Amino acid sequence: MAAQQDEREQAPGRPRVRRWWQDNGICPPLAVKEKEGRGGGVFTTEDLKCGTEVLPPIAPLACALMSDVRGCYCDYCFKSVEDCGKPLRRCSRCRFAYYCSKACQGKQKQELDLLRASDDNLLSEGASKDTQNCIHGVLGFLDTDDPATKKKIVDIAYKITFNGFSIHEDELRPIGVGLYTCLSLFNHSCVPNCAAVSDGRKLVVRTVADIKAGEQLVVSYLDPFDTPEQRKLKLTEYGFECDCEMCNTELYPDSPFRALEAGLEGSSPDEVRVAVERGVESLKRAKYLMDMDDWRRALVEIGSSLSRQAGILHCMHNVTLTTQEQLYYAYMGLENLPMAVEACEKLSEPYQRYLPKYHPVLGSHVFRLGTLLFQLGVFSKNCHKLSECLTVLTKGVEHLRVTHGPDHPYTQYAVATLEKAQAVLSMLSEA
Repeated sequence: MAAQQDEREQAPGRPRVRRWWQDNGICPPLAVKEKEGRGGGVFTTEDLKCGTEVLPPIAPLACALMSDVRGCYCDYCFKSVEDCGKPLRRCSRCRFAYYCSKACQGKQKQELDLLRASDDNLLSEGASKDTQNCIHGVLGFLDTDDPATKKKIVDIAYKITFNGFSIHEDELRPIGVGLYTCLSLFNHSCVPNCAAVSDGRKLVVRTVADIKAGEQLVVSYLDPFDTPEQRKLKLTEYGFECDCEMCNTELYPDSPFRALEAGLEGSSPDEVRVAVERGVESLKRAKYLMDMDDWRRALVEIGSSLSRQAGILHCMHNVTLTTQEQLYYAYMGLENLPMAVEACEKLSEPYQRYLPKYHPVLGSHVFRLGTLLFQLGVFSKNCHKLSECLTVLTKGVEHLRVTHGPDHPYTQYAVATLEKAQAVLSMLSEA
């Protein structure tokens, strides 16, 4: 993800060359330049406050919806069925893509055949293996033996793998992958000072910490709950080595991130390995059941998995946290609000432990918890619950204003929810 140096000496009288990234959002006070022989990056020439938008909403060069959510989101604008207020219409031409309008379908007309021919594995995890499978599939499909053509396809495939960014829905579950030319100029850091947030198919980059003039703007390429082993593997694929406390717990024996892959004291390595393997398989079964709207069987599967993990895996182990998240969604599917609140509250401690002060995942979680408490307070007409929800919702809104920005639809929805909760509490207090 390196870029060429932006600040070069210009010959007297020669017009200054305008770089491609300057037409795509990278403009003063941002600059693309080299530093210490480590390739290019994005730097600021001015102090930036936390919550500053440094890259406005940018459309992808190319993007694709994940196969397991196709039909739930428009294949072009990525708007959900709920936001559309009506069912999506399947394309009569390719019988593959779904659209919210004829306008969206028309904008993606040239891509329909390519989408139909694409390999679903292109958007799945395990980039190296799946990328190779996709490359072999495409090369086999082409009617050419030209080495130059094949090399170009291989180069493009790997550029997609290492420069693609996930597109998320409001609760930050991945629904697609996009190529954003300017975002590829931002280097990785395990402690990022910027965050990229989806707004439909577009991405916006905002600062999540104060940044001084001359400092580099960095984002994280990794899932914040990846284990140290997973982080090492993924960063190796990017060509990086990192010895921070998140990636190398051997150098930092007191690192809280050890818990992400740790067993409880007294658990043998084999017991931990088996518990992790069984937990991962259970996650897949539960996801399948939830995709089929079989929430009760999913709840049984999740409960059994958590019981098996108890006494072996640390309560903040990566697999246990993911299973706990599934538990929340299962209770929501069953419309069991009290248990959904309990499951959501259990995630608060690990989120605050592993995430920085401002992070899109943390902001989304706090707002989600506040919304649940609001619904529970309204249902029970409990003023105490409503007062509690106001505190949580206010915190969530403040967080989203930093990570998403005040104009983001999710932030505006959060503000509207907070105002509604305030009105309901006022009405109940006067009754």
